[in-house]
Amino acid sequence: MESPSQSSNRYSDAELSEFKAVIEKKLAAAYEDLEYLKEQINNTTESMENDGDYMDDSNSFSDMELFHSMAHRTQKYVQGLENALYRISNKTYGVCTVTGELIDKRRLLAVPTTSMSIHAKKTDSPAPARQDMEPRTYSNSSADTKTSGASAAARNVKKKPADDFDFSVDEE
Repeated sequence: MESPSQSSNRYSDAELSEFKAVIEKKLAAAYEDLEYLKEQINNTTESMENDGDYMDDSNSFSDMELFHSMAHRTQKYVQGLENALYRISNKTYGVCTVTGELIDKRRLLAVPTTSMSIHAKKTDSPAPARQDMEPRTYSNSSADTKTSGASAAARNVKKKPADDFDFSVDEE
């Protein structure tokens, strides 16, 4: 894929059609996954109705929770992919909804459901600030209540937060 021109505020039709092909492929795979999960839910439900063993029921309930969770997550992914196809049809796919700038192609290929650039994502939901905690000491001795210089220095050391890595999960 070639880069859009700097003056352009959207990706070209050729680039959008490339994105569309990638998204349609991922959408087809997601639909297959969703069908498989529905089959597993139905099979587990049938086995729960036919069996009378409490241990099997316990395992089946755990399986059902897992399958429902996975199906819900897959359904959200399908919805995100369908929204991306809608944005492609409107020729707004790849334009950050926060900044209005083009989202990097590598990000769009990695996370096709995204509607925000990495910069906008970082400023939209900053990671919570880390709180350094002092180590606890459990001693009743009066001699232990005095703090040595080394341990006092260790408690005053500030840890640097991991600013250079984005830990947020993009579920759009």
